[in-house]
Amino acid sequence: MFSFMEIGRGTARTALLAAFMAGSVLAPVPTAAQQLDDGSKARINLANKLGMLSQRVASAACRIDAGIDATEARVELGNAKLEVQVILDGLEEGNMALGIPTAERRSRTIRALRAARDEWQ
Repeated sequence: MFSFMEIGRGTARTALLAAFMAGSVLAPVPTAAQQLDDGSKARINLANKLGMLSQRVASAACRIDAGIDATEARVELGNAKLEVQVILDGLEEGNMALGIPTAERRSRTIRALRAARDEWQ
């Protein structure tokens, strides 16, 4: 069995460097699809997040109405509404921070996003 303890320091460093270089050279090359990320995964995740945020808004509104931690609920409501706006804007216009490098091009989707934005305002 081979042990680095059995060889000199210089040889051990060379062996480690060679192993690292071989791993780097043999690392899988990303496919064209992986290299060209159009933000589809991020769009799906953000659409799901909108559903979660709508539940958070409903919960906060109910707590405000019932007077249960109303001050905290107002803050949560404001934060959720702001996040919804940022996501809707990003889905339509693109937003690198959200993982969406390009604006939406499909007119049907743009109309749906704008309708959703109008409902939130």
